[in-house]
Amino acid sequence: MRSLPLGRSRPRLAAWLLLMIPYSTSSSTSDNRSRLSVAVRHSASCLSLSIQLTLIAS
Repeated sequence: MRSLPLGRSRPRLAAWLLLMIPYSTSSSTSDNRSRLSVAVRHSASCLSLSIQLTLIAS
């Protein structure tokens, strides 16, 4: 099993962390929770897409 090339996904990870900052610092709890679930779903789909792309590329 080959290790995934993390060098390519590092800028993507940094951008994702920057996107996560507003979600975690939001003041209202219920709004924050719904936003967080949307962010988690979105990041999961992005992660699966990037994994598929790296598998296709390798």
